[in-house]
Amino acid sequence: MFKGSQMTTDITIKSEKRLPYASTLFIVGNDAEEFNIERRTLWQDVLPDLQNLAFQSNFDLEFCDVSLENGELSNYAAEHVIEMWKENPRSWIVVLLGNRYGNVSVPTTLRKEEYESIRSSIFEENGNVRVFEKAYTIDRNTAIEEYRLVPSSIKDKKQLAEIIRALQAGAKAAHEEGTINQVHEQRQNRFFSSPLESFVRAVLQVSPCRCLFLLRKFDQLVADPNAPNAFLEVNELNSRKIEDLKNEVTLKMNDRVMTHVLRPESIDINYFFNSRDGDKYRERIARQFNEKLKNHLADINPPIRPEPPRSPIALAIEDSRAHIEYLEQQLSLGNLKRDYDKRLDELAGVKVNRGVFLIQGTELCGKTQALCRLYDKISSKDAYKVIFFTNLTYSSNFAHEAWRTICLNVCSIANIDPKEVLEHFKLNEVLKCLEEVVQKADKPVCIFIDDVHLLKFGHLLSQIGRRTETAPDKLSLFMTSSNVSPVNAVFAVTQTVNVDVISENEVVGMVQKMAEKVDKKLTNEQISSIRPLVAGKDGILLAKSVTHEILLSGNSSMKGGIDGRMSRIEKEFGKIAVAQVVKYISVASHGLTRLEIHDVISANKEILEEMNMPVVFSLLTLDNIIEALGP
Repeated sequence: MFKGSQMTTDITIKSEKRLPYASTLFIVGNDAEEFNIERRTLWQDVLPDLQNLAFQSNFDLEFCDVSLENGELSNYAAEHVIEMWKENPRSWIVVLLGNRYGNVSVPTTLRKEEYESIRSSIFEENGNVRVFEKAYTIDRNTAIEEYRLVPSSIKDKKQLAEIIRALQAGAKAAHEEGTINQVHEQRQNRFFSSPLESFVRAVLQVSPCRCLFLLRKFDQLVADPNAPNAFLEVNELNSRKIEDLKNEVTLKMNDRVMTHVLRPESIDINYFFNSRDGDKYRERIARQFNEKLKNHLADINPPIRPEPPRSPIALAIEDSRAHIEYLEQQLSLGNLKRDYDKRLDELAGVKVNRGVFLIQGTELCGKTQALCRLYDKISSKDAYKVIFFTNLTYSSNFAHEAWRTICLNVCSIANIDPKEVLEHFKLNEVLKCLEEVVQKADKPVCIFIDDVHLLKFGHLLSQIGRRTETAPDKLSLFMTSSNVSPVNAVFAVTQTVNVDVISENEVVGMVQKMAEKVDKKLTNEQISSIRPLVAGKDGILLAKSVTHEILLSGNSSMKGGIDGRMSRIEKEFGKIAVAQVVKYISVASHGLTRLEIHDVISANKEILEEMNMPVVFSLLTLDNIIEALGP
């Protein structure tokens, strides 16, 4: 559960967006070996103090050592980190820049005109067109068509070198001919840049820039071209590039830069790090990291540990926030036209419609969407509204807890003294209190309950027998239920609304809305391939899963149903890693935070060894798996 914000009773009233609960600290450099000392210092001397700060200030701290998790920095990893960093305003980046510039790689995407011009230039220059064509595949799902890099094409270093040669030759010729990137110089430069430079330039463009730079230089040392060094650059052009990049960082980010010029006596830099001077360097950067990162993290997180909710009504309000968030998530899918739309408009007239309305249908027919849209149609000016999704939180399983939470929330938003409600726990008494509260309210009360048939009636506190009482005059109770399960509606049902099975065209409309939500589109060919999937028992889930795969990777084989999709995810990220993530998600009935999943997997050292992850489970892999599993 998230903490630290107030419940809103009408989602049309825009409230301040709640920040993510966790702060993520990304450590980014060329590779693990170049900055082994600095990274070890962060792990051993800095992270424990930052974790203590996080505990005292009541926020989660995720520590992502990109070099440890990903090896040599790639454009894929760089773009993934930038995306995660931008999405979370409480995240921070530490960039490590040394003497090495890094290896040039290839862009992950090309605009259609870039691809065609480069391909044409490669052909004219008698270059290797075939290797270039195999490296990129067209993505027709973006608003403007583009070509996407095929990850498997760059796994072989020899093949990657051939792609780079062909791409750079073609990009240079196309630029000189005036066919690409005549205005945007930085876009042209990315064909000749290392992932590290591209990453740094992307970071510098974001404001405010939540980052800290460590600039380290080994002065008066020259690398031996015949003996590549993990710390020194052997290419003179690349040496100038990294120096220019560090100068630019110093100019733009003067207050966020830690500069260290080191002068080892010999080219054996590991010997220097094991010396007394190396110890002094480690102590110095540990103090600087501690001071600066503590200040920055304190600025973007609550400075003190807030008091936990103490009263039952505060707990009820806190619990309702999860239901409001889920409602917002459902409504964000957009208005999908359904046959029952006209009936919803009729039910939304709370001034004339009082009583108990039961919305029934089969599994996956759209009952929850109907309930959420009905909630949205009724204005908070006309009625007090409370929405409740069964089994969403720990206190939404048993009937007596559910109705008590609902009753306390009605008291809160209607400004009614909850004293009577607080004295009772048995369902029978809670319902009597609800009737009294509704009568005291100065306008109608609308209560929305999803999957009411799943509410459990315990033998001690929830036994009420078979009630036939009608709902209070000022109450409108809207509930959804399976049409094959018995329903204890608590009050006598006034009307039953049947929701038909969602049609093929409606499913197509749903997946098109999914694409629009992320500023993408589905091609006619893809829609035609999705249509046959709808006919099966899990047709809606399968259609959504395949659509998500298409939007994520640009294509889908659409084979094997849900099992086939899981097999493809396992092939991409590893069977053990996917099994671990899915296992903990599935057994946590009310959810886990990403950090909780990360911690519990990282605690299993045998599993880490099997996955070849010696220290912790990869946070980037975890994020990729969660994204691949879909909404």
